[in-house]
Amino acid sequence: FPYTTLFRSARFRLQIQDILAQRLLDGRMAVFLGAGVSMGIGMPSWSQLIRNLYWTKRKRPPAGKDLAHAAERFLRIQCNDRYPEYLSLVRQALYRGVAIDFLTLHRSITIAAIAALAMSSKRGSAQIYTLNYDDAVERYLSYHGYICRPIFEERDASMTADVHVFHPHGFIPSPGSQLYHPKQEDHSGQTFVQPRAR
Repeated sequence: FPYTTLFRSARFRLQIQDILAQRLLDGRMAVFLGAGVSMGIGMPSWSQLIRNLYWTKRKRPPAGKDLAHAAERFLRIQCNDRYPEYLSLVRQALYRGVAIDFLTLHRSITIAAIAALAMSSKRGSAQIYTLNYDDAVERYLSYHGYICRPIFEERDASMTADVHVFHPHGFIPSPGSQLYHPKQEDHSGQTFVQPRAR
């Protein structure tokens, strides 16, 4: 009995919808987001992020290198291992040409649907796991009056919020974001956590 055939059954789909709806209402459902969810609002893909990063120094990424190696090489050679400078440039590259304002986020069906799931849960029980560095989901929810807590270190998980957004690859808030973490600041006062290579 093939797996895909099972999902074609209308009865089975309705049962799954009922189960998921009840889990959502009970505050027992988490949303998992793959890398690229924010591309619909203009956020770069991983390869575009690397190109944008090298562009900040008017350089080209090394040919034939994998993306993680290209990022490490940028830190080592272009930034002379100065991590605060590197994070500042990664932030520039990540948000280059992207508007993270209410109208842009509101037009994104994907971001709105993700946020709707979180807003449908009991406040304090919604959990989102994202492989993205950006704060698009958090910004959308905050525009709607929700307190969001980006979680990128284990110790942050116990902090209270309406919605917890877990960033296992790292978190870099957008310019003007109020989603700052009190213990991770660079010299400019902006908050960052180390982006991990994907």
